[in-house]
Amino acid sequence: MRGGRGIRSGETVRILDRSGWDEWNRLVEERAEEPLFSATSWVERIAAAFGGRCEVLGRFEGGHLVGGVALPVRRRGGLSIATPPYLMPYVPILARTHQRRVVKALLPELARRYALVSLLVSPRESDLRSYLAAGWESAFRYTTRLSLAGATGESLLASLDPENRRKARKISEGGAECVVSEESAPHRRLVWASYARHRTTPPCGESAASAVHDSLLASGTATLFELRRGSDVVATHLVGIDSRRAYSLESGVDPEKGRKGEAYALVIDLLRYLAGEGVTEFDFLGVNHPTISRFKESFGGSLARYALLIPPRPLWLRGVMKMRGIPLSLEAGAEEGPRG
Repeated sequence: MRGGRGIRSGETVRILDRSGWDEWNRLVEERAEEPLFSATSWVERIAAAFGGRCEVLGRFEGGHLVGGVALPVRRRGGLSIATPPYLMPYVPILARTHQRRVVKALLPELARRYALVSLLVSPRESDLRSYLAAGWESAFRYTTRLSLAGATGESLLASLDPENRRKARKISEGGAECVVSEESAPHRRLVWASYARHRTTPPCGESAASAVHDSLLASGTATLFELRRGSDVVATHLVGIDSRRAYSLESGVDPEKGRKGEAYALVIDLLRYLAGEGVTEFDFLGVNHPTISRFKESFGGSLARYALLIPPRPLWLRGVMKMRGIPLSLEAGAEEGPRG
């Protein structure tokens, strides 16, 4: 059947094979609000870190791809899981037109195909009626987005409170230098130190993270900024960049040599660099933890709300998850990066 009259399994909703990925990526560039995270190249790299793969579930009408969603899919305890791991901050359903119709068509197949699945839609997608009508639960998360149009180092510093502005100036005037780096090991060392400091488990092994970091840097979809003092790397920040904006992906600070305002100085410098490269907006990606929220919100910007969406799950599935040692937190896509 066609249009909104119904779905016959295998006819209008199906998994794209790799030969259809180019068509999907053209739709991403045309319609995605955050194209970086829906592109198959990004999803495939992130999924591989968790031993998984990229799957694009597409909606077709009249033989033409009109929408879909790119998912990082892996198996755990015998179950198929399509929840967003770390470095996958947005996992939205995209549509060429008729967003609600595409969403309505895909939701039953998502719930049927994957034991665990959750979506993270764009802050621009405020109409959740199709999800709620299908029984999906929603929870809200927050980020801040900062306009970089016309931004300068001084205007960015002016957004900080006097104490942090003084610290950032002192760091810069003290000889610390912001550089773009292609070497991911120092960044990973600082990020993994953050996990240890907060007594949390990293989302994947260091070897897998190394492969992801190196692949993203080599692809040009991510840029790594370092704040160096002499030969010491005292703070790092990994930033993703697409045709719409730049995104704060991961950051780390040396626990002994970088706790006096280096993180503020590095963000000011990287924002100034991005503005000079023509980037017009920066997404800080997540202000849900109090400490990191205070840090990110201190640069100004506008608070944006977006939704985590999860289909209803029967009690038997929760029992299977418990028996197989699968944490219920996976249902909410809780494999996150460090808290800074």
